[in-house]
Amino acid sequence: MGKNLMNFVVYPIIVLVVGYFITSNFMTEKSNLVYTLSENIPLTSNNDTQETVQQLEVRNIGDAPAKGLKIQVNKHLSGYRVIPNSQEDKYKVYGDKGFELAYPELSVDGSLKLVIQSTGITKADLSVKYEKGNVKNALSKDTSYTSLVSFGILLIYISLMLLAFRNIWLDKLGSDATFKPTDLLKRKKPFYAKQEKWIKIRKEAIQRLILKDRYSYSFSSSNMNDLFAYRLLDNKIDFLDENEHREYKSEAINALEEKINDKINRYFSQQDLNKLLELMETQKPENFPNGEWDSYKKKISKKYILLKKEKNFYRLEDIVIELQTDKPDLIFTEDWDGYIKMMRAKYFYMFVEKMTMSTEVVDFYNSCQFYLLEDTSRDRIKRVATDLEVQRLTDFSDANILKEVIELESHPLIKEYTLKRIQQKAIHYRDAQKLNDENQQKNELLKQTETEYVQKQQELDSIMKVVKRQLEIINELLCDPKSIDRIEEYDNPFAKGNFENLQKVADMLSVQESSQL
Repeated sequence: MGKNLMNFVVYPIIVLVVGYFITSNFMTEKSNLVYTLSENIPLTSNNDTQETVQQLEVRNIGDAPAKGLKIQVNKHLSGYRVIPNSQEDKYKVYGDKGFELAYPELSVDGSLKLVIQSTGITKADLSVKYEKGNVKNALSKDTSYTSLVSFGILLIYISLMLLAFRNIWLDKLGSDATFKPTDLLKRKKPFYAKQEKWIKIRKEAIQRLILKDRYSYSFSSSNMNDLFAYRLLDNKIDFLDENEHREYKSEAINALEEKINDKINRYFSQQDLNKLLELMETQKPENFPNGEWDSYKKKISKKYILLKKEKNFYRLEDIVIELQTDKPDLIFTEDWDGYIKMMRAKYFYMFVEKMTMSTEVVDFYNSCQFYLLEDTSRDRIKRVATDLEVQRLTDFSDANILKEVIELESHPLIKEYTLKRIQQKAIHYRDAQKLNDENQQKNELLKQTETEYVQKQQELDSIMKVVKRQLEIINELLCDPKSIDRIEEYDNPFAKGNFENLQKVADMLSVQESSQL
């Protein structure tokens, strides 16, 4: 964070401050006047005085017009000539106390020339000024020193700018190492990056790619060869040198191990079986340890078999198809043999269960795919089928089965002596059943006769009861003829006609008794 603060805050502020002062000195428009004074050129004259001709030139090397230019010569001039910058420029010459030239304005890149005829003048005899100050000799040391200082400041400014931009560019490289590591590694070392810094940035990019391989969830088995760690171990990354391949070998192995383990653990459904096979088809990278690669192959093989074992089968046909399927080439034989053994056991138990519920045991038994089973399983199925048939054929309560057993000449599952024993039992059962049926018929006839006797006895008892009552009434009537009047209708055992005759007899007896009195 401190590094970023320097690169993105401190350095830019320094550059801006320095740039402000420099631009305010160099970039602001201003006038800048310098002059040059030529050497003396001797003139031929008739008198003894040696006169010379010199040229004074004032130039505006700034980027703004210079105003109020004044040239003073503190020496007698025998002659002069003014060459203005433009014929339109107006100037004035004063000669009261020497020579003075007033020039109102000198344009940018303009020059004013003054040709002087005298006995010779020097810089000490000159005074050149304008509104901003003295005009300096273009050839003086002061002017050169100022230019050097200004140039030095400019160099410092440029250096600070380059330093700031260099740090920004280096940070950009660091950012690319994080977010665009592959693109960065394909680049050559930039001129502004030191070798140590460049190695450090490349190291960060390589570690970022290895971490991406380790923790990325977008990985699929089909693109395993495209993993950075895989290609590094296979020496197939042309933008890495030999030292980098060797230095990060261990980290690449760890990343690839974690990735393979992660994929194996994340496969958990039948849809992932093909993905496991694709993972098995991956060739070992050149620098990956042989033993560890073989252990991963075994682990993938076991995971493949584990997922296949978790599948539920509800039809014998599906199990048969599975048993007829060839072993995938890359799956280990011992793992596949264990799976086939389990599927055979599953076929055996499901077949026995369905055969137990079948009504046609022999037909179902004959449908068994015996060639898919071991000898012990075949024998067990035959024993179960035989037991089921024996159990079915000994159910003599079913007349159809009883008849079938007695008429059987042979059976595909039951041995001959066992079948004969069953048939003997069936015959005994049949004979016993016949005897039992006859006894039942006799018992029923006896029960019927007994019922008829009871009914007749009950009828006789009822008649005897009526007769007994009738005799009692007749006896009472003979003793007391009036007793007939005491007989209630519900207690009258006589028929209507007989009872009327009985009443007549009672009347006759009553008359007879009256006559005797």
